[in-house]
Amino acid sequence: MGCLWYNDSMTDVTVNQITGIVENTAFLTWDIVAIVITFALVLLYTYSVGKHEVISMTVSAYVASFIAIFSPHILTLSEHISIDEWMGKIVVFLVLFLLIFWIVKSNGFFEPYIVPTGYEIATFTIATYGLLLAVMATFVDPNAMATFSPWTRLIFNGDVSLTIWALVPLGAFLVLRGDT
Repeated sequence: MGCLWYNDSMTDVTVNQITGIVENTAFLTWDIVAIVITFALVLLYTYSVGKHEVISMTVSAYVASFIAIFSPHILTLSEHISIDEWMGKIVVFLVLFLLIFWIVKSNGFFEPYIVPTGYEIATFTIATYGLLLAVMATFVDPNAMATFSPWTRLIFNGDVSLTIWALVPLGAFLVLRGDT
């Protein structure tokens, strides 16, 4: 004797829906997996070792982005790297970001005036990471960008996305204060 609430056709529909979702993993592409994994690592870093440096990281992202976009001659250093030109530009940008981050962090200019805590760290991390990805997307060759998922292209590629991601950290600075 079956239960009153059990229905075989309902179970078939649910199993078919779940199977369809599992089979259609187009939303889980290599670029989204890479973005999620690197974001998790950056978030882990900011919560453990660098929670006091998250402001310095955000300022470094702005400065490196400014230099990379408005001083394109610096990106010509990518010609000396034996990889694709657009990938070389990303490497030069990341080296520039790390160098500026080291300078700002060792300078101590932002310490200990504002120390973000809790959700503020996550907010600044998301804002900074989004800015970095949007800037790096400007260097990617259009043919290579076509291999990225539509979601990645929508969120990180284009002038509108770059403008939004450039303003998100500023909005976080306006809204969040941190402990002083």
